[in-house]
Amino acid sequence: MKSKEVRFPSGPLTLEGVLTTPDDIPSGNQAAIVIAHPHPLYGGDMQNGVVLALTDELCRLGFPSLRFNFRGVGHSEGRYADGRGEYEDLRAALEFLSQSTGIDSGKIGLAGYSFGAEIVLRMAAHDRPPRPVLAVSPVISSVTGKRWQAIPNPKLVICGDSDAFLPVDRLVSGTLEEERHIVRGEDHFWMRKIDELADVAGKFFVKAFALNASC
Repeated sequence: MKSKEVRFPSGPLTLEGVLTTPDDIPSGNQAAIVIAHPHPLYGGDMQNGVVLALTDELCRLGFPSLRFNFRGVGHSEGRYADGRGEYEDLRAALEFLSQSTGIDSGKIGLAGYSFGAEIVLRMAAHDRPPRPVLAVSPVISSVTGKRWQAIPNPKLVICGDSDAFLPVDRLVSGTLEEERHIVRGEDHFWMRKIDELADVAGKFFVKAFALNASC
């Protein structure tokens, strides 16, 4: 695994991120993933355990990824902007990754955890062409109603069955079976079954991009 610290613009601001690539990457442009972290006002950053677990598993499966700090987090400039500015930060990260060497700009997926999931789902509902989108433990309002329905497949929600912010009964009633994966014995913070989360996430992107997983 190779990790490179990067800087890229989001409007007038400069954001920090880490571009991770497998050691042995096939020739040609690759599918890749942008990963968005939890809420900036509650300690969320690109070093979050879920973000790192996703990064590691995606790299193991051959996917480059970009994790980054939203504005006002770490060494990213600016301050929290109530989700609106963070939406622009995600778009800037997507643009940066799409222009990176060895990346297929037509095959970039989105992944987010908690607040990060809310931001990627907001983008996925409007972005065209459609991209694979993974939402880990979003709030229930993000995956019910017209916004979720507007997001084309492939899309997947992963959550624990004890997540206080995502009641399982409402998730089941608002999504198709193939659009959700519920982990038994886990809550919003992924302190017990993060390996299952990473495994399901990796398999989702492998299928979404029709790749062959290999160790």
